[in-house]
Amino acid sequence: MKAKESVLERVIKETKNSKHPSPFQIKDIIPSFDGPWFDVGRRAIQILEEKEEIKEFTKKYIDYIHQNYKLSTEEAEKSAKEILGYCTGYVDDAQANKWFNALPDITHPITGRERPFRGADKTDLYYVVGKSNDEKVKKYITKAFAEELPESWYKVLDKKTTVQGRDNKEYFAIRIKPLNNNSMQTHMFLTGFMYGLTSRVEEELGKPCKLSLEMIKRK
Repeated sequence: MKAKESVLERVIKETKNSKHPSPFQIKDIIPSFDGPWFDVGRRAIQILEEKEEIKEFTKKYIDYIHQNYKLSTEEAEKSAKEILGYCTGYVDDAQANKWFNALPDITHPITGRERPFRGADKTDLYYVVGKSNDEKVKKYITKAFAEELPESWYKVLDKKTTVQGRDNKEYFAIRIKPLNNNSMQTHMFLTGFMYGLTSRVEEELGKPCKLSLEMIKRK
C-alpha cells in the first residue's frame, strides 16, 4: 500500500506548478533567501490553512532544509521562520493571520504581526525616508528605486536631499506614487523591496542604512 503523502510532499508538488506572485526576483531583494527551499515556504503560506497542518509542515520544513542543504538545525530553523514570516506578505490578511495564529514566533520584517496593516488602503503617496551619511549609499538607494521598481506598479516622482522636519543632512527621501489597484499588495511588495535593499547595501557596500516608509493619505 502506498504511504500517505505528507503535508511537506504535497506542498513541494504544488510548488512546481505555482508562479511567484511578486514582480521582484527574491535573489535580487534578499540574497540570503535565494535557496531552493524559499519557494517551498512561499507556497505553503499560500495553500495551508489548518493550524495542525501548518505546525506539521513547519516542523518537516525545518528538517527538510537541514537534511537537504547542509544547514545546522539552528540555521535551518532560523531560515525557515524568517522565510515564512516574510512570505506572509504575499497573501491576504485572513490567510496571514492563520499562520500568525498557528506560529507565534514568526513575523514579517516590516509590518510585524499586524494584519491588516493600518492605512495601506488609504495611501495616495509614499515617502521612502533614508538615513545615511555616506553619499555612495544614497546614490545606490536612489538608483535602485529609479531602475528596479516595476513601472506598472510604481512611479518614482522625485528624490530629495533634504527632508522636511529633519535638519540632519543624513536624511534623504524618495517620493513614490503607487499605480497598482491592490493597495495592500503594493504596500507589502514595496516594504519587502526596502527590506532587501538595506540588506544589499550592507553586503555590497559594507555600510549601514536605515529606510522607513511614510504614507501620505488621500484627502
